Amino acid sequence: MLAGFLALAVVAGGWFAAVPRIGAFALPPEALAGTTVQAEYGVSGNGHLRYAVTAPDGKMLQAGDLDERSGSIPIAIPAVDTPGAYAVRMQLAGPLGTASETRILTAIPQRGRSIAQIQAVSVKPAAAKPGETISVAYAAAGDGGYVRLLGTDGTVWAQRPFSHRGQAKFVVPSVPNLHEMRVIVHVTQGRSSAQTMAGLAVLSDDAPLDAAIAGDDNPSSAASTIGDANGTFQVAARSVKGGTPIRVRILSPRNGMRITLTDPQSREIASADVGAESDVVTLPAPHVTVPTRYTVVANFTDGFGQESIVQPITIQP
Repeated sequence: MLAGFLALAVVAGGWFAAVPRIGAFALPPEALAGTTVQAEYGVSGNGHLRYAVTAPDGKMLQAGDLDERSGSIPIAIPAVDTPGAYAVRMQLAGPLGTASETRILTAIPQRGRSIAQIQAVSVKPAAAKPGETISVAYAAAGDGGYVRLLGTDGTVWAQRPFSHRGQAKFVVPSVPNLHEMRVIVHVTQGRSSAQTMAGLAVLSDDAPLDAAIAGDDNPSSAASTIGDANGTFQVAARSVKGGTPIRVRILSPRNGMRITLTDPQSREIASADVGAESDVVTLPAPHVTVPTRYTVVANFTDGFGQESIVQPITIQP
């Protein structure tokens, strides 16, 4: 009788473990339109696991099968102008039944939510001689701020107020042994602020300009700053497939430098410390179901304290 009872208990325990269950399924109740949120989940039991996201008009926004029993699902919210409720449903269906859970995510339009933003910064020419005039063009949203021309030691050589026209001009100073400068665009909007940086190679008076432009194959050449608006690091490709490495070339190592990959909500996905001798670091690209814009961020300590430089990258399915 005891053996029979134990056998029955084992069978019952196995049956209980095989019953589909959704133990965890969480995501933010609200999100800004045009951003990506992460739905965290954890399930147990036998069965086929699948999720689906339905738009307010009833159309399927995204869906797919899930192989892992726990993890996160990136959900890209469209850039809409009106609030809307998106239904996120998870289902685990097996021979012993079906378990399903639904969560509602409300999309809030970006319009009317004033935050400082910088979309792009460029410097022309990206390699100039002392005494030459450079033009800075930037696309930014804010109600205040500044554009600065700095040396690598943090010295502010010139400053212009933020302009909605997105333009500023500077004259490269005549200073011996000055080989690199930076242009910082800093924008404020209410309590929010945004900052990004572009690199400028300073050539000696006798250095031919076309030689700098021709040196693109040399990681340490002035041309490596051209096209990236960034003299500190360079993302090898602006678009990569999920699951593949993101290669980041270090153009100018900084004190305590750290390269980080963040999602659209500024959450850290991966990071790597940059050593004094490092010239390339790699970060893993996350798996996504739709093309998603992430950001590569370089944090380091410099003349004004902790500074950050950003560069966008698109992760493809």
